Amino acid sequence: CGSTYSQTPCGPAATATRTPSDVPADGPADQQPGAVCAREAPGQLNVPDPTQLRVLSTSAGRAEVIQYAGQPVAARRFELSISTVSPAGVWLPARGYTCHLSEDQQRLLKFAGRAAPR
Repeated sequence: CGSTYSQTPCGPAATATRTPSDVPADGPADQQPGAVCAREAPGQLNVPDPTQLRVLSTSAGRAEVIQYAGQPVAARRFELSISTVSPAGVWLPARGYTCHLSEDQQRLLKFAGRAAPR
């Protein structure tokens, strides 16, 4: 009842509450799905200044199994569209990347560029 857990049922006036399944119960409620992917992108792409990288879009994550440290692991896959600045200071066209996060969306497992469409 309230913010405590108990084996004793709540009173008749109690109301049920739900936690969104895509946000960990102990994590910030306003965290956007795939936020870890966007936060980790500059390091993964070796961009020294994060202001020289823009995440233009992030697709919702879907569950899939990937190989991580030689073991099959359940992960959430996100697709990102990212633009970076060239050495000449010009914004380059966006490129696609995939990012795999742990099921709780708190740890980066894999980050890679997507193949260009044929």
